[in-house]
Amino acid sequence: MMNTFARRSERRRCGRALAFLGALLLLAAQPHAFSAPLPQEAARRKLTAASADVPESRLAEIYRVGPEDVLEITLANDPELPREYRVSSGGHIFFPYVGSVPVAGKTTAQIEEELRQLLRNGYFEDPELTVAVKEYRSHTVYLLGDVGTVGPIVLTRERVPLIEILARAGVRSTARRVTLTRWSEGHLVTLLIDLSAPEKYTTLVAPGDILEVHSPKEYVFITGEVRTPQAIEYTPGLTLSQAIIHAGGPSEFAKRSKIQIKRRRADGGIEILRADFDEIIRGQRPDVELKPNDTVFVPRRFW
Repeated sequence: MMNTFARRSERRRCGRALAFLGALLLLAAQPHAFSAPLPQEAARRKLTAASADVPESRLAEIYRVGPEDVLEITLANDPELPREYRVSSGGHIFFPYVGSVPVAGKTTAQIEEELRQLLRNGYFEDPELTVAVKEYRSHTVYLLGDVGTVGPIVLTRERVPLIEILARAGVRSTARRVTLTRWSEGHLVTLLIDLSAPEKYTTLVAPGDILEVHSPKEYVFITGEVRTPQAIEYTPGLTLSQAIIHAGGPSEFAKRSKIQIKRRRADGGIEILRADFDEIIRGQRPDVELKPNDTVFVPRRFW
């Protein structure tokens, strides 16, 4: 038994040495293989091709590894091995004993089985290993428009329902539609998604999609004794003083201490708020934060 154990240990040491030597020889003979890996786009085409044969509903349940993902691989037969392996831009990892292994476009279960088969080839009789994604990086969608978080959002599955993306991005209650842009068979395709239809929230979003969330424009209305009465596009945080200044400021006939703000309540009634422009400007009173569809009236003085 001791001789058998010694022979297995010796084979493992030899395997490590050969793998290391192979890596050095490859680096020396073909330095471009490491300094200039396969383009990332080629690996992404593998992901697209792999997904083409899978039903759309099934894609919402799986994840195929891609470039820049970080895998955690544990080999119980050799616990001293590193556990983290970053997928190269060409879609490969370099694993001890077996060298470079293509993983892009494969699930962790497929990678696990492939490594197990490779390790059985002269290294371990019964390799015990697990493969998991430690850091998801390859699958992203991009959010624009009326959301709290603009920019890339990382996906953890091949397809994700739109409602999940909007929730993560912090979509505002005013959002009414989404423009989805994606590449399909070499062409840009644009889909318009109406958020007033509940069934549209289940639309499946794919890696690389660009989502722009739209809200209808809302206004506040400035009238009376200002230099330029107008409708001002509402933005969250807009205040009374900002709106009046945007309208050119009070005219020389303005009764600045008796400004009125007409606001419609939720029950349909009208509420009238009053404010003193000069006191707000001097910091003696807090500014009034306006709401969409407020009407600001600056009255005229007669003395």
